[in-house]
Amino acid sequence: MNRLAKLWLLFRGWHHFLQRAVIAFALYLMWLASAWIYSEGFHGAAELLGTVSSFGCFFAVGGWYILRGAFFILVCWLRAS
Repeated sequence: MNRLAKLWLLFRGWHHFLQRAVIAFALYLMWLASAWIYSEGFHGAAELLGTVSSFGCFFAVGGWYILRGAFFILVCWLRAS
């Protein structure tokens, strides 16, 4: 456990863009693994894993900022009309 804590602190010391890129890549690999799990016959688990990893990858690469920007544009458009 001590080794894992040291690795986590080392990871948290990286630049936040690099942290996001590593997390997004890991979630992308998890999404690819869900396709293999689906082909092995574990359909429910693969669908859940694929959905969770897709949402996680979306938010890891900055999806929250995209959604926030789209909401801001929608609010401005609704105010103008």
